[in-house]
Amino acid sequence: MASEDTSFIPDLPSGGPLAVYRKRANFDWKRLRLIFEKEQGLRIKGVYESVFTEPGKVLGAALESFSAGRIGIMQESANTLCSAAVIAVRYSAVRKQFGPERQGEEMAILEYQLHQYRIFPYLAAACVQKIATEELTITYMEIIARSQADSNGFDVLTQNAAEIHALISSSKPLITWAARDAIQEAREACGGHGYLAAAKLGQMRTDHDPLCTYEGDNNVLGQQASNWLLRQWSAKELETPIGSVKFLERRSELLALNYASLVQKTPIASWQFSLRCYEWLLCHLMAKTTAHIEGQLAAGSSKFEARNNSQVAGARELSLAYAEYYALTRYVDHVSTLTVEAPYASVLRLLFDVYAMWLLEKHMTTFYVGGFAAGRDFSAAVRQLLLDSCLKLKDVAVSVADAISPPDFALNSVIARADGLLYENLQNEFMTNEGAFQRPSWWRDVIIPQAQSKL
Repeated sequence: MASEDTSFIPDLPSGGPLAVYRKRANFDWKRLRLIFEKEQGLRIKGVYESVFTEPGKVLGAALESFSAGRIGIMQESANTLCSAAVIAVRYSAVRKQFGPERQGEEMAILEYQLHQYRIFPYLAAACVQKIATEELTITYMEIIARSQADSNGFDVLTQNAAEIHALISSSKPLITWAARDAIQEAREACGGHGYLAAAKLGQMRTDHDPLCTYEGDNNVLGQQASNWLLRQWSAKELETPIGSVKFLERRSELLALNYASLVQKTPIASWQFSLRCYEWLLCHLMAKTTAHIEGQLAAGSSKFEARNNSQVAGARELSLAYAEYYALTRYVDHVSTLTVEAPYASVLRLLFDVYAMWLLEKHMTTFYVGGFAAGRDFSAAVRQLLLDSCLKLKDVAVSVADAISPPDFALNSVIARADGLLYENLQNEFMTNEGAFQRPSWWRDVIIPQAQSKL
């Protein structure tokens, strides 16, 4: 912007009640005007003039800026999720506690099934979401590049704007909440050491929490995504240039699906089993939420009230399920293009199974209430595959953590350095920390004066 010519832009009017504020302004009005001119013309009197004649193009230009910021937050959250998972896994591989024999050697806490169940889903989530976020970023950048290269660029942007906005508006809450929960679980899984300042988890939580509301509160963004999904459900023709809801073309077939019929054709250990479950789930939630809104409208509620009162009924879960489905499909598509040796391919598959089964467990109530499953077979199969996959992942968990970990200086956690010397690093940190063997400067402030005898 510094090289732009601003001489043609008139100065602000002098005098008036706002003159005192203009003098104190810490920005250049003319440069600011140039920024506005990119999307909207801003008159001195405060009246906005669009440079576009079609409302859709205005929306596309506005969403371009919003989406870029949210994608940046998603990338940062993916890195945070990776760091939290790495700290939890590395610590649990070294920390030993209890064992089968009273006087025998203790076991690493990574060996315990409950500990695996607590932290491995976040390790898997880190890997899947890292790939999904990268794929979504590439898709977004390709759309922007096409819009700038094409003579009808804004038409390209407008056609894709709504769907890319829905994807980002649903994915940003999913990944920021996943990172938030991963940090908390990691702090607890590392015991007292997890709460040390040098463990970094506390600072990570402080830095990450605001991202759940930056560039749009997560719950509000989820409503925007669900609104687009419900429009697609009710539309005569799908508008999905990216293809994220192309499965809606098979809605009748999917709604007729149930676990018994699915598992006969698609084994639970296959990639497609989880994806078909999610397609049924999304169709069910769209149908259920649409029916709930129509019922509210028939009862006399306004459209605004009907949508607000449908969030708990299904819209909120719909938005998150949509983001989860997109992440899983992007991961499967990406992995299928890789040429890797069998041992590495099996690890990639394990990560998918852990994450997919963990997510399906969260929607188990909806699967049963919606009629997809009856009896214990579905829930038992999902839980068993999750536990079996966690057990298999245990032997390679540290290697996976090493693969996604930033360097030690960036991770900056004394309890999760790559050398695995947990206690040596802790001792060194305590001994070499500045002022470790000195009284603090405020020590006199906490000394209670000795009470003098009155005798």
